[in-house]
Amino acid sequence: MEQAGLLHLNQPVLEVAVSKLVAQGYLYNLRLDAYGNLLYTALVDVEVEDGRYRTFTIGLRFNPDDKRIELMTFF
Repeated sequence: MEQAGLLHLNQPVLEVAVSKLVAQGYLYNLRLDAYGNLLYTALVDVEVEDGRYRTFTIGLRFNPDDKRIELMTFF
Protein backbone atom coordinates (compact mmCIF):
# COMPACT_ATOMS: atom_id res chain seq x y z
CA MET A 1 0.00 0.00 0.00
CA GLU A 2 2.92 2.33 0.72
CA GLN A 3 4.52 1.81 -2.70
CA ALA A 4 1.18 2.54 -4.38
CA GLY A 5 0.72 5.75 -2.36
CA LEU A 6 -2.40 4.40 -0.66
CA LEU A 7 -1.47 4.49 3.02
CA HIS A 8 -4.16 7.12 3.62
CA LEU A 9 -6.92 4.71 2.60
CA ASN A 10 -8.64 2.55 5.17
CA GLN A 11 -10.59 -0.63 4.55
CA PRO A 12 -14.06 0.98 4.37
CA VAL A 13 -12.89 3.51 1.74
CA LEU A 14 -11.37 0.75 -0.38
CA GLU A 15 -14.51 -1.39 -0.01
CA VAL A 16 -16.70 1.47 -1.23
CA ALA A 17 -14.51 2.02 -4.31
CA VAL A 18 -14.54 -1.67 -5.19
CA SER A 19 -18.28 -2.01 -4.55
CA LYS A 20 -19.04 0.88 -6.92
CA LEU A 21 -17.05 -0.77 -9.70
CA VAL A 22 -18.73 -4.12 -9.18
CA ALA A 23 -22.14 -2.44 -9.31
CA GLN A 24 -21.20 -0.72 -12.57
CA GLY A 25 -20.12 -4.00 -14.13
CA TYR A 26 -16.45 -3.26 -14.80
CA LEU A 27 -15.40 -6.88 -14.52
CA TYR A 28 -12.82 -8.75 -16.60
CA ASN A 29 -11.62 -12.33 -16.86
CA LEU A 30 -14.70 -13.73 -15.12
CA ARG A 31 -14.29 -17.44 -14.36
CA LEU A 32 -15.53 -20.11 -11.97
CA ASP A 33 -13.06 -22.00 -9.77
CA ALA A 34 -13.31 -25.62 -8.62
CA TYR A 35 -15.02 -24.55 -5.36
CA GLY A 36 -17.84 -22.61 -7.03
CA ASN A 37 -16.33 -19.17 -6.40
CA LEU A 38 -16.37 -16.53 -9.11
CA LEU A 39 -12.94 -15.07 -9.81
CA TYR A 40 -12.52 -11.86 -11.76
CA THR A 41 -10.40 -8.77 -12.19
CA ALA A 42 -11.44 -5.13 -12.27
CA LEU A 43 -9.77 -1.78 -12.88
CA VAL A 44 -10.14 0.75 -10.09
CA ASP A 45 -9.08 4.42 -10.02
CA VAL A 46 -7.95 5.40 -6.55
CA GLU A 47 -6.81 8.78 -5.29
CA VAL A 48 -3.19 8.60 -4.14
CA GLU A 49 -1.62 10.73 -1.42
CA ASP A 50 -0.78 13.74 -3.60
CA GLY A 51 -4.35 14.12 -4.90
CA ARG A 52 -3.77 12.41 -8.24
CA TYR A 53 -5.56 9.25 -9.31
CA ARG A 54 -3.88 5.97 -10.25
CA THR A 55 -5.46 3.00 -11.97
CA PHE A 56 -4.92 -0.37 -10.33
CA THR A 57 -5.88 -3.88 -11.38
CA ILE A 58 -7.48 -5.83 -8.59
CA GLY A 59 -8.29 -9.52 -8.39
CA LEU A 60 -11.49 -10.45 -6.58
CA ARG A 61 -13.17 -13.65 -5.45
CA PHE A 62 -16.92 -13.84 -4.89
CA ASN A 63 -18.27 -16.65 -2.73
CA PRO A 64 -21.94 -17.19 -3.67
CA ASP A 65 -22.67 -19.09 -0.45
CA ASP A 66 -22.01 -16.17 1.90
CA LYS A 67 -22.24 -13.37 -0.73
CA ARG A 68 -18.81 -12.01 0.20
CA ILE A 69 -16.23 -10.47 -2.10
CA GLU A 70 -12.61 -10.92 -1.11
CA LEU A 71 -9.75 -8.83 -2.45
CA MET A 72 -7.10 -11.28 -3.65
CA THR A 73 -4.56 -9.13 -5.54
CA PHE A 74 -3.88 -5.43 -5.94
CA PHE A 75 -1.49 -4.24 -8.68
